[in-house]
Amino acid sequence: MTFGSKTHLPQLLPAEAYTSHDQFNRESTSLFQDAWHCVAQTQDLHKEGSFKTVSLLGHPLILWRTEGEIRCYLNVCSHRHCLLTGKSDGTMPLLKCQYHGWEYDREGDTKRIPDAKSFRPLAPGVLGLRRYHVELVGQLVFVSLATKPTSLDEQLGGQRSYLEDLFSDRWAPLLTVAQEVDANWKVLAENVLEGYHLEEVHKNTFKKFAPAESCHHSLFERVTTYTEESLEENRRVEQQANFFARLMDVKANPEYHHVFCYPNFAASRMTLFNWAQTILPVAPGKSVSYWQIFQLRGHSRTPWARFAAAIIGRHGRKFFKEAMREDGVVMPGVQAGMAAEDQPSGGLISAREERIFHFQQFVLQKMRQPGSGVREHEETPILLSSCEGGCHVSE
Repeated sequence: MTFGSKTHLPQLLPAEAYTSHDQFNRESTSLFQDAWHCVAQTQDLHKEGSFKTVSLLGHPLILWRTEGEIRCYLNVCSHRHCLLTGKSDGTMPLLKCQYHGWEYDREGDTKRIPDAKSFRPLAPGVLGLRRYHVELVGQLVFVSLATKPTSLDEQLGGQRSYLEDLFSDRWAPLLTVAQEVDANWKVLAENVLEGYHLEEVHKNTFKKFAPAESCHHSLFERVTTYTEESLEENRRVEQQANFFARLMDVKANPEYHHVFCYPNFAASRMTLFNWAQTILPVAPGKSVSYWQIFQLRGHSRTPWARFAAAIIGRHGRKFFKEAMREDGVVMPGVQAGMAAEDQPSGGLISAREERIFHFQQFVLQKMRQPGSGVREHEETPILLSSCEGGCHVSE
């Protein structure tokens, strides 16, 4: 199909859903606490003892490669609650607190406590570090804060094998950006779920949105995808990509393909590049968009192949930084409109933007589950058909 809906659709979420502290807190519990979040890539932790610190939903975490495995711990010492380290990355043979030198092993148990006799009696295993679940999808590192998290396979909605291949070792890390944006996390999510804004916002990068007949949406329970066929007007760019691809002895894919896995993970493929995006809420009006961008590795190792890879990499870094900047300029304006005292009536979603409608419905459904804080009599519009093979908007 092109678009599932033949008509426009209603805006399901009211403006206050993007500004309310109560909504923000309930979403944090209902949508994010049990979920998996992509916070790193294996290249960040490529050698034994390497670590990386991240902040995830207010939790300071430390990822650490030990005995060939990537593990995740709360980056807080059990002694007097100091951060183990304030560094963003580095190497440690053991996890060691920067304050009093307490050391922890790969299980998170205390390994060495200076002047340990003064802490007697101290039962073994009582003061270990809090550990979190870690799973890899290709080169991507996912972490869950939950004691018993949702299945990552379930969260990825049948896309895991595709993502394993998309972020396999055939792709080389190109650029990592943690972009802070003064907008609600749903504003960022909805922005990447539609291409309607391309002509106005992305005048230096994407420039135009594709005609409807070249666009294909697939809507599933936890995932939506968008595929854009190769367009005649992009032939020149594709020819350039193919020229460099031949020098590198690889093949560029002309299709653009975008996947969004609820609640907050997106992945895209475009010619010689792909990227992963994780959108993390910080406050009702503040979010972080964590981008990990890759370029296709060449099979050839000739000087010409290395030259081509360098040219492609330079172009990719410039292109994606500009695309992020373009979005970053307008997102605060969307948030300011959501926070305005007076609001226009209605709110409208076009058929081209139907993935936003699907996303908003998912948010509403999750917020109505037991424990979400939503009262039982509150109604959620159910306007989307459900099916295993995919879904489309009901008229």
